[in-house]
Amino acid sequence: MIPTALLPSALKIASNTLDTKNAYQQLLDCYKQCQNVKQRERTNREEIRSDRDVNLARIKAQKDILELYLKETFSERRTILNEMFKALDKGLETGDLQIINMSLGGILHIAEKSPLTQARQMLEDVKNPDKKSIDW
Repeated sequence: MIPTALLPSALKIASNTLDTKNAYQQLLDCYKQCQNVKQRERTNREEIRSDRDVNLARIKAQKDILELYLKETFSERRTILNEMFKALDKGLETGDLQIINMSLGGILHIAEKSPLTQARQMLEDVKNPDKKSIDW
């Protein structure tokens, strides 16, 4: 039995011991929560990096396709237009109105088509997972 005079001191010691145990438990709980948050955030950062890498690869592939498409399209247009202008020159030299009209019609037809509009459609087709092939 604790003497009455020592009771307040004994209660204070017991209280301090409980406070220390509670403080330690709270510190331990906080540490565990921090570790959980740390792991969750690490996982989030890994997912973000993975998404970034996938998106960068997709953008690079689209860029490569667009670059090839524009290169080939403009090369083809240049070749066709050169031939159309040669035919126009021949028609002008010979005075053949049919060749002149056909050449001018072909030149205008090619000039009316914008490869950039076609490129936009081609990129939409690239993004479409249901599209099995892309024609250009």
